[in-house]
Amino acid sequence: MRPFLTIVVALLAVPGSSIAAELTLIYSVDVGGEAASLAQIGAFSKGVREGGRPTLLVDGGNALSPVEEAYVSRRHSSLSVHLMNRAGYDLWFAGHRDASRDGFSTYAATADFPVIATNLHRPETGRPPLQVQSLTVVRAGRSKVGVIGLSATMEGYTVGDPISAARYYIPLLDSQCDLIVAITDLTREEVSRLAKVEGLDVVLNRTPGETAGEAIEGEAFVAHIGSRLAGIDLSYEAGSVTNASVSEVDLDHLPEAAGFDLSDWSVTIEGQPVSLSSPIGQSSGGFMHAATGYYISDVIREAAGTDLGLVSVGHVGQGPGKGPVTPSDLIHIYPYEAKIGVATLKGIQLRELLSLSEIGELMFYPSGAVVVYERPSESVGTLIDILVGGMPLEDRKEYTVAVETGVHFPGRVRATDTSVRDALAGAIRISPSIKGVVDGRIQKR
Repeated sequence: MRPFLTIVVALLAVPGSSIAAELTLIYSVDVGGEAASLAQIGAFSKGVREGGRPTLLVDGGNALSPVEEAYVSRRHSSLSVHLMNRAGYDLWFAGHRDASRDGFSTYAATADFPVIATNLHRPETGRPPLQVQSLTVVRAGRSKVGVIGLSATMEGYTVGDPISAARYYIPLLDSQCDLIVAITDLTREEVSRLAKVEGLDVVLNRTPGETAGEAIEGEAFVAHIGSRLAGIDLSYEAGSVTNASVSEVDLDHLPEAAGFDLSDWSVTIEGQPVSLSSPIGQSSGGFMHAATGYYISDVIREAAGTDLGLVSVGHVGQGPGKGPVTPSDLIHIYPYEAKIGVATLKGIQLRELLSLSEIGELMFYPSGAVVVYERPSESVGTLIDILVGGMPLEDRKEYTVAVETGVHFPGRVRATDTSVRDALAGAIRISPSIKGVVDGRIQKR
């Protein structure tokens, strides 16, 4: 384990308890079907298990790729679940970007491990999502660990009160389990209430930006986890946690692991299935986030033949490293299903669109324009100049803009027949080697 932050909490031992036990929980979240990351997690988990401690590898949600439906195999329905099976997962808590997806039940049916969502119900039947369990019991060494999963909200489902759900299901597990764990995505206030539920021993809560362990006598041990990968080491006696530590694990700095065989998987590119491992071009590297955004906006502008191209900063993925570019890399560059859209905006609309957000953040990476901002000091920066095609922006003039479909945008966006992914693939294929470059199109003065 490579922790860069460890929180150790010692609790009171239970008087009269006879048998002490240990358990390591390896917790991942927001993996999003990334093959390289799942290979690393699988290798890391295997190493921990080989150390001799009883270990469970659990996912706290958002395990599916944003473009899960793009992957095709003759034998499997979900690449993400297939990779989780290969990595050796023991449990999957259906997160808010999992259970709300079209095809989720089909994907979940292929898991070699339980998929849980305790307080989700289909509105038409009042029953849990198909292929999902409300509770489960998994073995870790000689111990039986009962697990529930509690959500705060979920699109497309009726979400029951998490505290009431815990109070109902925990007694069903109590008599047959050595330890009871709740995997959650709740507010701090809800977690504080949950920790008081009788019979619950451990809470693993996704808490973005924070990693901390909380132990209050007579309550469940709570691990707030703000990283994509973490380790929770527990000691317990007679069903009560006596010692616990929470360790963030830097996924980006784990050793590279042997990749999984992806030869059976393909992605449709420009109407044809292409193996995930087949090179479609070369990269000279240099693709930091801004450079990747610039490349995407350049490609969609050229494909649409417009004055400008704009790609949402939040939709830009991970650029390719130096070497062959594969369809798997392509999906990491732009991990969404969208077509190229074309809109016509007046200059004054563009000026408003390209202003910084209320917290001073850039919202779009542009192509075909130079955007100049005042460098912020105590206040956020402001837009001071825009050049389009080397000429100052004219407020009353109309400009054509290439943009992703599905993005909130002023005016009408006409969808073309070309997807963003196909446009990127075409540009990569015809280029001797693509290279990430940060030029002067965005300036701060």
